[in-house]
Amino acid sequence: LQPDKPWNNGQPGTFLRDGAVLAVVLLTDEADCSVSAPAGYDFFDPNNVDDPNVTQYWTVNPDTMAKDTPTSAICWLGGTQCVDGDLDGTYESCAAADHGVLHPTSRYTSFIQDTLIGEHGKEVVMLALGGVPHVTMHSPDPPYAPIAGGLADLVYRDWLSGQYPNGDLLPGDPE
Repeated sequence: LQPDKPWNNGQPGTFLRDGAVLAVVLLTDEADCSVSAPAGYDFFDPNNVDDPNVTQYWTVNPDTMAKDTPTSAICWLGGTQCVDGDLDGTYESCAAADHGVLHPTSRYTSFIQDTLIGEHGKEVVMLALGGVPHVTMHSPDPPYAPIAGGLADLVYRDWLSGQYPNGDLLPGDPE
């Protein structure tokens, strides 16, 4: 990175080029989030273990059966509202919710729709690369941890040289 370059100085018009498509790529291996600073950082501070307003978004540590450590689950619990109407441990629905922990999703959707597309006429494409496969089964006991799918189903392999189907290069890709 070159912090002194004009595209990094925060001035309008220095990053987006006229006529260029803006591609937004979300790359994640778990539930990620944008913490609402500065108060949102309190929810990730292990020193706040005795504050129930903070720990309400922490998960139960299966080793201690207590909410004693903040985890990235705060990104999920602090930014969603889920319904388990039949109390079977499986949510029927979940939606984004503003609990004051994270920036609301409208911060991003409004900027993309109203500012980039509406005011600047940008073409915006989005791609999400979520690296964790779908969890197919949870433990029946609290804290209902995944026991099938998810991280256990991730497959790692080396890049295969050569053209598809024997390699990872598609027709037309540079060698």
